[in-house]
Amino acid sequence: RRVRHAFLALNLRRLPADLLLIDRHERRRIENLPEVVDALGTLPGRNHTLIYCENLTFTEQVSMFASANAVLAISGACLANSLYMRENALVVDLVPVQNYMGADVVMPLHC
Repeated sequence: RRVRHAFLALNLRRLPADLLLIDRHERRRIENLPEVVDALGTLPGRNHTLIYCENLTFTEQVSMFASANAVLAISGACLANSLYMRENALVVDLVPVQNYMGADVVMPLHC
């Protein structure tokens, strides 16, 4: 709790993303990402941002999550940053069912 409050007390750069869409470059990626992005674009009054946590620093990740009202992501370590989201924020954790336990298996998820 202290770590969360300490990071949120920093003057982190707040981004206008209402909804974060998190994909990965390698394993467990969203196979039909263009379709998902198009579908999110039809939501009225919602601003969405596509991010790749592996390309962001920890502070940038905290800032992105702290400013988001909702996160849509494939299950993984990046979702630990939901700890820094505001109360009543929404997290949608997409879990690929097939081959989930295969460590070196590419598991694209079709949404």
